Amino acid sequence: MALDSPIRIGVDVGGTKVMCAAFDTHNKPIAYSQVSTHQGEKEIVDEVCNLISKVIKQVNNIYGKEVDLSIGIGVPGLVNQNTGCVCESVNLGSHNLDFKSEILNRFGINAYIDNDVNAAAFGAYHYYGANSSSLVFLNLGTGVSAGVVINGLLFHGSTGIAGEIGHIVADKDGAMCPCGQRGCVETIISGSALAQMWPTKNGYPIASLLREVSNKNEKAEKVWNKFIFTLVSTIQMLTVTFDPKIIVIGGGISKIGTILLKDIQKVIGELETKSPFLSSLNISNRLVIADQEVFFGALGAALIGNHNDDIKKEGNN
Repeated sequence: MALDSPIRIGVDVGGTKVMCAAFDTHNKPIAYSQVSTHQGEKEIVDEVCNLISKVIKQVNNIYGKEVDLSIGIGVPGLVNQNTGCVCESVNLGSHNLDFKSEILNRFGINAYIDNDVNAAAFGAYHYYGANSSSLVFLNLGTGVSAGVVINGLLFHGSTGIAGEIGHIVADKDGAMCPCGQRGCVETIISGSALAQMWPTKNGYPIASLLREVSNKNEKAEKVWNKFIFTLVSTIQMLTVTFDPKIIVIGGGISKIGTILLKDIQKVIGELETKSPFLSSLNISNRLVIADQEVFFGALGAALIGNHNDDIKKEGNN
């Protein structure tokens, strides 16, 4: 099989699983592997490196030889763009994790490290945004965060914290957040928040919650309405802040698909009848539920890694 450019490997480190995939020049996955996420810095680094090793072996088997590689990794939390250090990750419980050095030591490749939702946003931009100048990826997973692409470039902000909207306070009397504040957006519209507000034995609260909503269970309706209204407020905030052409809703909660989109659009429609300004924003037509068949986080990480000028192959340093 011919190979004209490096194979791009992307790793998506999530709160519940770690996914590693290799992509060809057409952004199609040609090899992948994943495991459940474990707490602890050493455990996370070992998981990532083991997955990369597995995927590299798969790629080499496909091409029948060792190939040039680039590596990008998306990690939840604040990432120093210059050093590749994960300064703070609330959801992983890590602090000053030097991922870049670990990858260099083990594979001889200067990997590029970025926030996981930034990576997903970059992947979504290349998947959806061919005709768009701007896109926001709103991740509703273990935590809540947004990645922003403007004119084809990721927006990190002055310190790299841009998009950490999960830690905006939405209810000052709400539940405690792991960040130390009370009533953060993340305590209302994340997967972990729903598990707290609507606990189930099987660990998948949203199916049970929606079933009870359809049965007119008042408690379920209260939980779901709070979730949807907070989500809509978050979407409004992202719209007026960045004015993106596309808002992609991703993460584990997005798997319910049409139900989620319809309820969001219903609430937006009700609000628009009372606000000409809100109506003029045309928010509903900007919304897209992420395609569940696409590895957005891994794809974006791979693309970011491939754009890193410091990519080197072992032996060619």
